[in-house]
Amino acid sequence: MASTHVLRLLSAAVLLGGAALAAKPISIAKVERAPKAAANRIQAAAGTLPACMGSSGTIQCTDLRVQYYGGHVLANPKVYAVLWTGAVNATIKSNIGAFYTAVTNSPMLDWMNEYNTNIDIQAGASIGGTGTNQLVGRGTFAGTYTITPTVNTGKQLSDGDLTSELDAQINSHKLPPPDANSIYMLHFPTGYAIVRDAKASSCLQFCAYHGTYSRSGKSVFYGVMPDFGGPDVLGHDCSSGGCGGGSIFNNTTAASSHELFEAVTDAEVGLVTADDAPLGWYDSETSSQGEIGDMCNQDADTIVGFDGQSYTVQQEYSQKMKLCQTSYFRAQDFALALNPNVTTVQPGGDASVIPLTTTATAGGAQSLALEVDSSIALPTGITATLSQSTLTSDNGAATVTITASGAVGTFKDAVLVVKATGAGGVVHTASVLLQLGPLAKVTAPAASATVSGLVSITATGTPQAGGTLSHLALQIDGKEVATGTSATASFSWDTTLIVNGHHTITAIATDADGASSTAVDTVTVTNDFALSLPADNATATIGGSPANYLLTTTSTGSGAPAITLVASGLPVGVIAAFVPATVAAGGTAMLTLTAPAGTLQAKATTFTVTGTTPGVPAGHDATGSVDVRPPGGCSSLGRSGGELLGLLALLSVATVARRRRSAG
Repeated sequence: MASTHVLRLLSAAVLLGGAALAAKPISIAKVERAPKAAANRIQAAAGTLPACMGSSGTIQCTDLRVQYYGGHVLANPKVYAVLWTGAVNATIKSNIGAFYTAVTNSPMLDWMNEYNTNIDIQAGASIGGTGTNQLVGRGTFAGTYTITPTVNTGKQLSDGDLTSELDAQINSHKLPPPDANSIYMLHFPTGYAIVRDAKASSCLQFCAYHGTYSRSGKSVFYGVMPDFGGPDVLGHDCSSGGCGGGSIFNNTTAASSHELFEAVTDAEVGLVTADDAPLGWYDSETSSQGEIGDMCNQDADTIVGFDGQSYTVQQEYSQKMKLCQTSYFRAQDFALALNPNVTTVQPGGDASVIPLTTTATAGGAQSLALEVDSSIALPTGITATLSQSTLTSDNGAATVTITASGAVGTFKDAVLVVKATGAGGVVHTASVLLQLGPLAKVTAPAASATVSGLVSITATGTPQAGGTLSHLALQIDGKEVATGTSATASFSWDTTLIVNGHHTITAIATDADGASSTAVDTVTVTNDFALSLPADNATATIGGSPANYLLTTTSTGSGAPAITLVASGLPVGVIAAFVPATVAAGGTAMLTLTAPAGTLQAKATTFTVTGTTPGVPAGHDATGSVDVRPPGGCSSLGRSGGELLGLLALLSVATVARRRRSAG
């Protein structure tokens, strides 16, 4: 790889233990071991005066001058979180994506439009020339990637080691290819040391930095985030307080925001050899300063993401306000947001509809002109339309509809930008990440089919050109029933175990880059049955032989659900038994009604047998009739056999008693 990679150096020394570094370290989030200049520099929700590092320590800056030198900016930053091996701190791995999602779609990027480049160049050899005509606005988070280094596997790494490994990972398709908005934020595990030279080592002279290298004539942007949780291979430790006073995660997000926003405003700093283009926005006139994060080093604040969570960030310098800011608004201003701002598109698939909202942030409501930014080329076959072209800034709402024709070309993580222009020409932009997902399809049963019994479900997942399928899952009514990494998935579904009616079958295909697509089919499950009993009465003899009935069942579908049987409405004392107790639809069961001794006689009593299944929990009924009689039938006195037996027993007892009295 032919690289012109040269990291931009700061124009001032960083104090460490009272010793100034005369050499210029990388454009970095500086280590500060001296006390803060004032207590309000630890947490500052409002704008604060910037501080500079001078030869005598921290001093207040009053003459900062951030100027535009003609280089590119990241107009709508697209962040990739790159984990250098799976050993990265577990909290960082789990939560750094949520932080980048929040910070790229936050008000911090609204006011960064003061660093637009649709202006004449302000400094350097090309002063008065034309800028890159970029509008800075909200960006997107494009995913977390864990890499296994193949070129540079050591734990002491130079900047050149990082860029060569980054390039190798892109070449082998382990990382998405870069574009004008991409920035790869590299996060490292404990034990790794990044060494620029003898005077610039991670957790000693710097906490983090961002850089640039050239790939096939195009700039590639990246940030370097060492581990803040323990000593590295050289014994340097970012957790000892020089890189923030919060938790590992909060210190990491603060440093990450420092580097991210410096990259947004000065993207090509790594290609610079003098104080000139391709510098973007830079202060080369004030000793020890440089980029907008350097003036506000370790001024902590918080933002709240659309997920409702708070995240620690570092304030950045506003040349217009001459303060370190998290957010500020012009006299007449508004905010533009798209949420969610990531969507997967499918060739010929359903359209994606993204909500758009506007909010008046200062000066009251105003009319806004909305448009899809035509200067940002969309992939072939992708179209985007707004539900309206004008909108009020006072809690306005609209939608962006994104469609993909069947002839969509292959693309990777494209960005669609919506632009809103208000009073006085103030412009805000927001972006949507378009991911071309793999194609998921439920291949059986057919959509809208009526099914019963045992059903074979199959699905396929097809990656887009150049992609790799990593996961294919099958769900029934939202519950995963089969999963794997192959291009097909199958499941044998016993529909007799669920309630009859509509059910959804879902296939979810996910590729190696995290893009996914979903196919949903709805089917109707019908597993029904009927019961019948003989029409004639049967007789149960009291204390004698039972009444027997052959219960028959029929199935109205291909399934044979298990029917649970119960009898009700029987004469008092009569006991029912089914053999078998549960019968498959289409089978038979013997119902036996037993009348134990002492049961009262009953004639032609109608009773009910109810059968229930999982599919028909309310059940179906069949009716029968039973006579309950004493042995031998009815007496001439009209009493039941049971009653006569009782009377005979009493007479026998009385006769015996009389005989005993006579004998006495």
